[in-house]
Amino acid sequence: MSLYLITGSAGAGKSTIQQELARRGYSAYDTDDPEKTGLSALHEKATGKEVARYNEFNWGHENIDFETHVWGLTNLGFARVVDESSARDVFLVGRLREPMKELQDALNKTFFLELSNAIVAERLRTRAEQARNNSEIVLWGMEQSQIDFTVAQNQTLTDHYRSLGAVMIDATPAPAAIADAIERHL
Repeated sequence: MSLYLITGSAGAGKSTIQQELARRGYSAYDTDDPEKTGLSALHEKATGKEVARYNEFNWGHENIDFETHVWGLTNLGFARVVDESSARDVFLVGRLREPMKELQDALNKTFFLELSNAIVAERLRTRAEQARNNSEIVLWGMEQSQIDFTVAQNQTLTDHYRSLGAVMIDATPAPAAIADAIERHL
C-alpha cells in the first residue's frame, strides 16, 4: 500500500479533504491537529529536537521563527504511519513545513492543494468571520497579519511543491470533487 502527503497553504481546505477521505474509508490523519493524532510537533531545524506540541503554545501570539524551527512529524508518529502504510493507503493531510528526509523518502506521492492568493485571503477571512460568529477557536488566520503572512507565502509554497514534483490539485471545487481528483492520481 502507499503513504501520501496532502498539503497546501492555510485555507486550502486540507482539514475538509482529510475528513472527506476518512469518510471514504481511507486512513487520513490531520497533521495540523496533533492533539487528536499525536503525529506532529514543532522542532528545532538544527537538531531535530522536539520543542513543543501543537497545544503547548499560543498560536498567533507567540512568535515562531520558521528560519530556525520546523513543524513536522514526531519520530513515533512517523514510525506509526509508515507501519500502517504497509497494510493500507495512508494520507497525511496538513502543513508540514519542510517534511523530514525520512518522510520524503517514504512518501509515494505528494499532493498540493493549489489556490490563488485572492482565494486564500478570502477563505481565511471567511473562516475567521464564521469562527467569531460561532465563538469558535481558530488557531491561524484570525488576525490580518496572519492572513497577510499566508498570502505572502502562498506562491513560494506553491512553487516549492511544484519543483518537488507534487501533483497540483485545484482546490476551488467542492471537497468531493477534490477528493475525486486525488483518487484519480493514486
